[in-house]
This record gives sequence, C-alpha cells and structure tokens, in this order.
Amino acid sequence: MEKPLLNKNVMILDKYTVQLFVKRGKYTEFYRVVDDHSNLYFLKLSKELEEEYKSIAQQEVEILQYINHKNLPIYKDSGYLTIDNREHYYILLKYISGETLSEYMAREYVVRSYLLKEYVLKVLEALGYLHNLPDPIIHNNITNKNLMLDHSRSPVEILLIGFSNATRFHQSINDYRFEGLNPFYVAPECYDKVYSPQSDIYSVGVLLYHCLFGIPPWFVDLSDEDIKTDRWKKILFEKRKQSLKLPNIQHSDEEHLLHIISTATQEDPDERFKSAGELKAALSELSYRSSEISTQFQTGRSSDVANELTSKMKGNGFSDIAGMDDLKKILYDDVIRALLQKDLYEKYKVSIPNGILLYGPPGCGKTFFAEKLAEEVNFNFIKVIPSDLASIYIHGTQAKIGNLFKEAKEKAPTIIFIDELDAFLPVRSGDVNHSYSSEVNEFLAQMNNCSENGIFIISATNRPEKIDPAILRTGRIDKYFYVPPPDLEARIALFKLYLAGRPLSGDINYDKLANLTENYVTSDIAYLVNEAARKALIKKINITQEILESVISDSSPSLSLEELESYESIRRNIENQKTSKDKIIGFRLE
Repeated sequence: MEKPLLNKNVMILDKYTVQLFVKRGKYTEFYRVVDDHSNLYFLKLSKELEEEYKSIAQQEVEILQYINHKNLPIYKDSGYLTIDNREHYYILLKYISGETLSEYMAREYVVRSYLLKEYVLKVLEALGYLHNLPDPIIHNNITNKNLMLDHSRSPVEILLIGFSNATRFHQSINDYRFEGLNPFYVAPECYDKVYSPQSDIYSVGVLLYHCLFGIPPWFVDLSDEDIKTDRWKKILFEKRKQSLKLPNIQHSDEEHLLHIISTATQEDPDERFKSAGELKAALSELSYRSSEISTQFQTGRSSDVANELTSKMKGNGFSDIAGMDDLKKILYDDVIRALLQKDLYEKYKVSIPNGILLYGPPGCGKTFFAEKLAEEVNFNFIKVIPSDLASIYIHGTQAKIGNLFKEAKEKAPTIIFIDELDAFLPVRSGDVNHSYSSEVNEFLAQMNNCSENGIFIISATNRPEKIDPAILRTGRIDKYFYVPPPDLEARIALFKLYLAGRPLSGDINYDKLANLTENYVTSDIAYLVNEAARKALIKKINITQEILESVISDSSPSLSLEELESYESIRRNIENQKTSKDKIIGFRLE
C-alpha cells in the first residue's frame, strides 16, 4: 500500500502539524492539520506537481479566494511545499468536522426526505450565490461525495465542496474536464463541452434521486471494457432515453417530487429549471407531509392522503430486529402486553403506560425499534420529526398542536412517534421565548394521560439529559428504555441480515466477525458490509471473510470508548433516578 507523503505529527510550513491522513485521490492526498492556536485545517496536497495539475490547482485557488458563503468551503492558504526534494502544491481550507453525504449514505443507504429537502435547499442557496456572482461560477461536480455534513454546527449544516472541476461561466470550453467526474451526474450537454447553471441543476436532480433510492437515475453497471473503449457513453445515452420512474407513487407530494426530479434532469437544458432559485422554490412547495415520503419509499409502504400523517404499519414487528432479546422482552412485558390487553389491565385496575422514551447512542436503531413496536401492536402510526415540529408546531399556533392530538384521538388507537425529542423539547431557560413556552406547555398538556384517549407516545433521543424534565414525569413519559450498541448475538444476527442476498464465498465466520466488532453500533456494521461488498464488486469476486476482516481492521467504531462510557453514565443516572422515585411513590392513608 502506498505510503502517505506526510507522516503523523510532522510539522510543515513551520506552523502546521499533521494530525491525520484522511484519504487519497488519483493526484492528491488529504490531511487534517492543526496550527499553534489549535485551529484545524484541511490540507489538500498534490502527489506530483505536473504543469496540468498546477494549472488546475491554481484555478481552484482563484475560485476559492473569490467565493464567500456559509455553505461553501473557507479558503485559508495555498502555495508550494517541498517534500524529499520534490515540489508539491497545497491548498489549505478550514476543517469541516463531519462526513460526506456519500459516507452517510454508506451507513443509511438513503437519506430521509425531510433531511434531504433541508440539505438540498442549502445546496441551492450556495448554487444561487455562485451562479449570480458578477463572474458566475459553475461547480460542474455536484455529487453526494462533494457535499459535506458539518456536525460541529447545530443544526447540522451542509457545505458544497470539491471545486477542482469548477469553471467560470465565460471560460473557454476547452477548460472543461471530465476526468474524475461521476458520469451519472454529468448533464448531457457537458459531453459537448457546453456547461451552464442548468448543468448544475441537472446534477442536483440526479442527487435528489440518488439520495432517495440509493442509486443514480438511469444507472447501468459499466464494465472495465466499456470504460476503456468509451462504449459507456453510448450505453449511458441509450439508458437515458428511458422514462424516469419513481416507485410507489401514491399521493400528490410524491408526484410533485417526481415532477421536480424529472424537470431538473431533462435532456434539453432549456426545459429544466431556469435557476437554482426556481428549483429551490419548487422544493419549498413540498408540504410537511413530504417528511414521510422517505419511510414509504424505503419500506414499500404508502399512506392515504386523507389520513394525513396517520397510517397502519405493516411488517413483522420485533421479528425483524436482529438480537437485542433482553430489550425486546422488557418492551413486550412492560408495554406491548398492556397495549394489547387493555381490558385485562383495566379489570385489575393496572394503569396503561402513557408513553416511553428510547434513549442511547446514535446508530443503535431507536427509530427502527419504534417502528417495529408499532407493527407489533398494529396501531395507527403518526411520525413527527424536529423539522416538522419546529416549523409547523413550535413556531406555529397552539391550535395546530391540538389538531395533531385530535387526529390521533379520532383514529385511536394511535402511536405518536417523536424522533429526536431533545430538539423539540429542550430544557427551558429563564429567558425562553414566551410563544415558544406557551406552545410547549400546550404540547405537554395534550400529553397528560393521553393513553385514556387511545394515544400512546414513543419518543427517541440521543441526549436524554437535554430534555425538559417536565415531559419525563409520570402521566407523560412513564418508562425509559436504554438502547445500547448491539450485543454479541445481535452483531452475529446483523452480519447475517446485511450479508443476506449478496454473493458470498461460503466460508463466512459470523462469530468471528461479531467478536471483531465489539462496541460497533448497528449503522457501523451496515457500513462495514457495504464497504466489503463494494471492494468485492470492484474485483468482481464474491465477498470473503478476508475482505470483511480487512474492512473491519481499516475501520473504527463511530463512537469512542469515552462516548460510550458517557452514555453508560447517563443510563446509570437515569436508572438511579427511577429507583429513587420508586422508593417515594406509594399509597398514603388519610
């Protein structure tokens, strides 16, 4: 394996220390470096200083120096660096603490549409800025690999990166380069060296489709021979003659989204959206119900428009959950039996739980557990998400909150699932906005003993300590359940689940894989299997034990031991609080 040009902890330019080798491209290497003031930067370093690359890099620097937008990278420095008597060109950018959208999709496969809408709207803001500069800039390489999720910001921000193929609108067409581009994202006219804002619009349309379904539109598996002989262009163009289809078109929001993607990816640039602003306006028209589209697309379910957000969950319930038998048993004994045997519980005057909180590290399947619980009891299901609640409920009127619970009551028995509860009901400070406070109070009032109206609340959070304690009292959220990283048996089951249906060598040792992945969360294991499958696909061989172990050795759990210990500490505190409450709650004789 080729060694990086720079070693860890080496100092460069007398002021930056290399912290981490990040990745390698065909002509470049990428590092995380830190200065004397602990500021982090992203170093892009040429492997060989050829005249062609020098020209490309300098053009990229000119563009990076020219732009200034919150959804674009921040330029710091550039120049020449001598390593082992060889000259290399470098570009230094402000470091983004996060991951690419491509890396996110490797774990999650697709992007939930409420998040996708937020992300793409921000990308379109950046494109609108670029396209409307006095000397407009065309990005030319918009893909999920060139979108960076910045987890250091709250809420998570997305940045459009990767300006090595960017061009100015009035630049010579001979400067347009195909090398390194994803052919499925490239607009048809670009193959004739014609690029414009509509070329970027086309790529955004492809991005929307790719993020929703995990594969670009008009995707075709190209062989090495196709690529070497340039037959791939003919194959791709033939494929694009087919009609663009989205599965499971059931209601107006999905049809509107289909229309947006179809318009953005028209072969004729004049038939696409005229600007990033026009596409942004079309996306903004998607109603809050579109936040449910991704769930329906991913699972094959559909919902009735007349039923608003309410739908029956169809599936196998807890049978679909790999391992985690202890948690499933506790949930069944403490919650499901009470919901399914309500008359029996009422006969013995045993209270029905009002709501539960699922908490624990990210990537462990809390949302999945909630959906499977809804399937297990076969209740109507309403799923609300922070972006919906923030825009429609918290900043809307109290009446809208009442309508949510009114709908749930009318269609009872109903489960209301609130994801990322801490983002909706954070701890209130003394200077909290009055409107915000009154609307939260309304939501809390609606939750009071809502089980009497056939409503059951499931909430989920990664940060239970950030939740307003008012919601965690008896009569609102009665029970808390910690969802930990998968145990050994669960990891065995997860590897079997994610490897099922893929070409395998036949000698997979699931026990060993599980033992090698202690402290890996569910999404980590999904990523490992996808990465192993990708490596096998490139070599055109079956997935082997050796490939899987190699991927595991090259990867680390997404959560550090310190982070896991912090969650264990939170769990112990919550359990101690529950024990303390149990000691003081009881009957009092007058």
